[in-house]
Amino acid sequence: MIIQLVTQAPVQDSLAVQGKKFDYAELLDEAIELSGWDLDTLIVDMTPEDQQRQQQQNAAMVKAQTDAQLEQVKHQNDLSSINEKGTVQAGVSIIRQLAKFPCR
Repeated sequence: MIIQLVTQAPVQDSLAVQGKKFDYAELLDEAIELSGWDLDTLIVDMTPEDQQRQQQQNAAMVKAQTDAQLEQVKHQNDLSSINEKGTVQAGVSIIRQLAKFPCR
């Protein structure tokens, strides 16, 4: 429940405003200590291969996010173009209709 609470955006924002952050490592230390487990065997340093894999995953995630943003921008541009085309066509149609009536 604590992790659900502290990961919520309003809580994170509130802590940031106060110049604070939640210490997940300390929570884990406390929880493991209360359970009687040996923390040194549960949390270990990453191997160089682990670190490289993590960096690759992060790079892939950043690329996927960038691709999604570009696709969203492209879609928005397409919608804007469609809207502009419709506006121009409506204006042309109005002028054609007005041109059919004789001037008085």
